[in-house]
Amino acid sequence: MMRDNVPGVVWGPAGVKHMLDVCKSCGWSRIYWRVLDGGRALYRSRLVTPGEHWEFDAFQPSDTGGQATPDQVRSRCRKPEVREKMLANLAKVQAMDYSQFDSLAAAVGYGHQIGLQIHAWVSIMKMTTPGACNATSI
Repeated sequence: MMRDNVPGVVWGPAGVKHMLDVCKSCGWSRIYWRVLDGGRALYRSRLVTPGEHWEFDAFQPSDTGGQATPDQVRSRCRKPEVREKMLANLAKVQAMDYSQFDSLAAAVGYGHQIGLQIHAWVSIMKMTTPGACNATSI
């Protein structure tokens, strides 16, 4: 798993370019690009609902239509250091809109330019760590 270790890398075409440049510099030639997350498309799709917003907790009903809100983070996360990281991550994820940006097309286009094979990777189940973010664990 790669971590974003470059401050200021933005979401969108620049982020895709950064990730693929890192892959290329590692000597990789075949990249599996994740196209589904919990049944939501991570690319512009006419068949699958786009992954537009982060859900605070997929296993508990929400009064916000499944979208996480800063108030949910503040009320559920007791540890200040965790709460601040989650609020920062929430702001980043809320800026992502896969109905407007096709990350797969960007990855295929740029990846082929720099000599990489790009393959669509479909994950069929949403994975999470039990108790990763509930009121009793944070």
